Amino acid sequence: MTTWMVLGAIAAIAIILLTLGTLLWVRLSGYRCVPVRGSGTTSEFPLTPLGPMARLLADEDLDFLRRYQACRPQLAARWERDRRRIFRLYLRDAASDFHRMHAQARLLVANAPEEYAGLVSLLMRQQATFWRTLIVIELRLTLSGLGFGKLDGGKIAASIEAMRAELSRSIAPASA
Repeated sequence: MTTWMVLGAIAAIAIILLTLGTLLWVRLSGYRCVPVRGSGTTSEFPLTPLGPMARLLADEDLDFLRRYQACRPQLAARWERDRRRIFRLYLRDAASDFHRMHAQARLLVANAPEEYAGLVSLLMRQQATFWRTLIVIELRLTLSGLGFGKLDGGKIAASIEAMRAELSRSIAPASA
């Protein structure tokens, strides 16, 4: 009988992990590459402001809402759900910005002299870091939606801004 319990527990964990992985895959498919418009510098397109992303996940507004008697648990749950949805929209715009900047950097490196060939590995690392960061953010968003863990919008916005700054630094030598 204990063998069946162990097998049942393993099967349940496998189903949970498979479901979570599928949900993450579906969420991450929304952040795929967008076509690059224009062929000039990165100043051709505005970057998504990250300040509202950090503010969106702050708990002050929800705490303010919960202080009132009229705030039912359904309203607080809807607030949480809606702010995660809006955060994902901001994140999608930031991902689009990253893809455009990265495509611009690849174009510049492709047309740069041979001495800048080392930037190719830097661009590959940045793209891997970008996807790893998106996976962690989506995992945290999903788990917080299920009631596990808490989100820190400031850290998320800071990590996205750090990736933008590093990508901008890598574009500068290639464009010179």
